[in-house]
Amino acid sequence: MYNLDSSLIISLIELKSRTTNVFDSDCTDNAVDVMQEAHVVEDLVTNLQRLCPICDNAIGVAFCCGHQFCVECGDRYSTCPICRDRVHIRFRVF
Repeated sequence: MYNLDSSLIISLIELKSRTTNVFDSDCTDNAVDVMQEAHVVEDLVTNLQRLCPICDNAIGVAFCCGHQFCVECGDRYSTCPICRDRVHIRFRVF
């Protein structure tokens, strides 16, 4: 549903598996570093999900179907560009 960079998702999965392996080996210094890296990747993925899938501006409008866009792109369409559902109402998202 979201345009996520696949390399970020792969990095997140690898970091989570490294975290499990590090805890198993009782290496606490490395565990802290890996956990910090994992949080950075999770933050990047979360921020990507908050961007308009059309122009990468900040999300500002949600349609009835649940898809979200920036205000500029949201005002442009009478049907959702993702699912083609008719737009009856636009909800402001903060």
